[in-house]
Amino acid sequence: MKFISTLLICFLAFPAFAQTRAISGQSAPAFQQALTAWLNGEDLPALEAFSELAKNNNAAAQILLARIARRPNMYAHVTVDMDRKEKIALLRKPGGLSGKSWLTEAQKREPLAAAFLKSERQGDKAAAMSTLFEHGEPQSAILAGMSLVNQGNAEPVVEILAKQGNNLTLDAYFLAQTARQMIKSQHGRYVGSANVFGSSLSAIPSNRLHLEWHAPTLPTMLENPEVRKTTAELSQDIESWTPLRNFCTQACSQSAKTCTALGASLMVLHGPFPMRSPVQSIVSNETYWESERI
Repeated sequence: MKFISTLLICFLAFPAFAQTRAISGQSAPAFQQALTAWLNGEDLPALEAFSELAKNNNAAAQILLARIARRPNMYAHVTVDMDRKEKIALLRKPGGLSGKSWLTEAQKREPLAAAFLKSERQGDKAAAMSTLFEHGEPQSAILAGMSLVNQGNAEPVVEILAKQGNNLTLDAYFLAQTARQMIKSQHGRYVGSANVFGSSLSAIPSNRLHLEWHAPTLPTMLENPEVRKTTAELSQDIESWTPLRNFCTQACSQSAKTCTALGASLMVLHGPFPMRSPVQSIVSNETYWESERI
């Protein structure tokens, strides 16, 4: 345990994650054009272009389209008037009654696609974490690690984070700290709830770190002025709230802090990083947050 503590302290002294290689098809002009259209908010033509590229074995399009398909807020406004077959044809690989995720095709060439699939299976999450970090998907890796911690399986999370070597982002350090606390307090396995993770977080003194993962619920914000005030003040420092903070600053500058805090509380059921890029290694959060889509 002392060794783990030393490792966690050392992580903070080093710079960013190593750059990752491009995904097959990512530099293709047609993919870049579709990506630009998507970031500009031209949803239907962009999704149609990604779909066509995916059918023509462009792995970057397959991965991005599959990840978009996992987030209804990114496509529901486009498919709301489509029938079921049209929606499946747009977002998924042909096969079976409901189609298949394009990740099942992309995994044949891209380890990242396989890692995304594994991150959804409890027994494979640890392996997925390592690959996701290696391929420039730290937040997806962290979410897989969070799931492991929720299940009472904190040891592999600490080991994987330790192997990152040069650094941990604030979010990754937070996860490592939480996993370490769980090991130290000898929590048992707790299946089916995020409550263990939440209770572990409550032991961490930094309110800012706590808010990176769990905003107060809206009823709590409305009923407790002190919580609302504290959350509003700290809202300016929460990186994952950046697009919401930018929106509030533009829309209601006189009450931007409170707007940001209340907005974050409305998204609490979506889990950490609800406004993240679907594939960080293709579109960074910073690029995504600055785009017309937001």
